[in-house]
Amino acid sequence: MDYLQKQVKNLKAQVQRLEEINERYKQQFIVWQYNAYMHGMTQDTLNKPLIAVNRQRR
Repeated sequence: MDYLQKQVKNLKAQVQRLEEINERYKQQFIVWQYNAYMHGMTQDTLNKPLIAVNRQRR
């Protein structure tokens, strides 16, 4: 039983930690969204795929 209680406690702590990280990501996204808007970036520009990089060249 102690094992399960410890497991629950650890999982609750992990959930709390992940919720805090997620909140920081949300706040960062709001900043990025605002800055993109202020610089006239469109959703199409933001969704443009990355250019493929050939890392095998020597």
